[in-house]
Amino acid sequence: MTFRSDHAKGLALTALGVLILSPDALLIRLIETDLWTLLFWRGTLMGLALVLFVFLRDFKAGLNDLRTLSKLGWLAAFLFGLNNIFFLTSITNTSAANTLVILGALPLFSAVLGYFLIKERLPLNTWIAILIGFGGIIVIFAGSMEGKGLFGDIAAALTACSMAAALICFRHDQSINTILAVGIGSICSGLFALMFADPLSISGSDPYYIFILGVFILPISMGLITYGPRYLSAAEVSLILIVEMALGPLWVWLGIGEVPSTQTLIGGTIILITLTIHSIIGLRRAS
Repeated sequence: MTFRSDHAKGLALTALGVLILSPDALLIRLIETDLWTLLFWRGTLMGLALVLFVFLRDFKAGLNDLRTLSKLGWLAAFLFGLNNIFFLTSITNTSAANTLVILGALPLFSAVLGYFLIKERLPLNTWIAILIGFGGIIVIFAGSMEGKGLFGDIAAALTACSMAAALICFRHDQSINTILAVGIGSICSGLFALMFADPLSISGSDPYYIFILGVFILPISMGLITYGPRYLSAAEVSLILIVEMALGPLWVWLGIGEVPSTQTLIGGTIILITLTIHSIIGLRRAS
């Protein structure tokens, strides 16, 4: 009974986190301030909210987690800081659909990095999924080469790589307080952006959108997404994260009418089908 209840809790927490995160791209599109100012506020607010949550929940435990944070924990925090920078760079230099579809291939990036970094053995079906999935990414890249979105697509791939590497750190050292590490990394990205930002320049509706993002949507969703998978298999997490790939561009389309290109739809469909089939196979093997 405990296993089933924990499993259900993991499914609910992860799915809720993905649903809460899904309007992120739309809100970023609606914010008119420059990249560095947005990165400062987004990273700093999210990081402070996460760190504050850790210490308010249990101050002594949070302090102990901070003091004993391992080298892998600090590396994961650094990688999440890079993740924030790459993500905003991507979504401000290519379509939201391109960014989110490429990020949707995160399980494939994780599998490749896991194989090369910590020698995780991969079954044949995973290698096939990697080849087909990256074929879908190439289709998206080819479409962007005709326009101005290639730089943003590359930044999206770097976002997926940094996130995958951070998740490998968490998997390799399960003593890491994931929420604390994400919070520290976010604060670091905000402080880095401060060198180029003009924090007091935000005006109009920007402060409201930034506040909603940094204080509510991002901390809550990241906390749920990093906590829920403790009770789920990698295949189940992959299936749930696919929802973000579909919902994110949908919100942007409904909000500001940004329509994905034909190449993005083709590449995204390839990745979506590949991940779904791969995850179903993984679930059947696990059962």
